[in-house]
Amino acid sequence: MKSKVNLLIIVLVIVIVIIGAILIFSGPKVEVEPETETEEEITIDTTGTVTYIDLEGGFFGIVSFDGYQYFPINLDESLQEDGLEIDFTARVDEDYVDVHMWGLPVEIIEAGIAEETEEAVEGEVEEEVETPAE
Repeated sequence: MKSKVNLLIIVLVIVIVIIGAILIFSGPKVEVEPETETEEEITIDTTGTVTYIDLEGGFFGIVSFDGYQYFPINLDESLQEDGLEIDFTARVDEDYVDVHMWGLPVEIIEAGIAEETEEAVEGEVEEEVETPAE
């Protein structure tokens, strides 16, 4: 009788283990979809002053009139003049890593000399040209 009870317990344990394994391994299959990038591009459209920063070998940055610092990755050489005021449109590049660690890295989309600066430069040229001859 004792051997029948032991056999019954062993069979019952085996049945429970098999049912448990079936339940565990046949559960609902969850497919993980790869992450899709839903980051929106951040675009900046502002005016600032090109500034030469003498740090880590030197580079040009832009300080906007509202005080933000931008590190232009691709500032055109014609605009790399310390103190030059420019209007620019740029896209924030959050993945850019550099040793400078100054300002927000941006990729310049469009840039040019600020309108006020252009008018001042043109005025200086006109003053020089319009000097009366005595």
